[in-house]
Amino acid sequence: RTILRDGLAYDRCMVGVVTDLDGAEALGEFDVQACGASPPEQLAKVPSAKPILVLCYNRPLAQKLEANFAAKGLADRVHARNFHKWCREQLVAYGQPLPEGFGDRVFQAMVDNVIRGVERNQIPSGQYQAVLIDEGHDFRPEWLKLVAQMVDPATNSLLVLYDSAQDIYGKSKGRGFSFKSVGIQASGRTTI
Repeated sequence: RTILRDGLAYDRCMVGVVTDLDGAEALGEFDVQACGASPPEQLAKVPSAKPILVLCYNRPLAQKLEANFAAKGLADRVHARNFHKWCREQLVAYGQPLPEGFGDRVFQAMVDNVIRGVERNQIPSGQYQAVLIDEGHDFRPEWLKLVAQMVDPATNSLLVLYDSAQDIYGKSKGRGFSFKSVGIQASGRTTI
């Protein structure tokens, strides 16, 4: 089934949050698209000096999305990344310190360095025309807060796809935060 065609509209000037689809197991596979093109593909047609960012937690998914956008000639307009790769790219692009070593501590240090870089205005906010977060249930609250700052305030285009039923990494259990607490303007059920 197609989420957008079935009534969960995406407006490029609004924040969209798709969360915990009741009965999702009965739907089978579903795609986020409208009129045959995904939201990033549609937005890529809108003239803008800023690219569109698609973020997820899963590395193979990010690579598949990146290859898909490249095959459609959109690689320069739509950047698909897994969250930690994007953090590393931000640190390198803006001359921020890269942590040394391996493992979870290094990943957390990269995130912390990006957050501090944004707080100090060493990494600019508002870099993207739009941001789509897939697998939002795998994102920690501080990650969502960081990424929300990357949306150009002139477009305010943020789409978060969040389904705790797909929480294969066990990251969304007992989160107890609201989208508002992480700087995301959303209406409806907004507590995670």
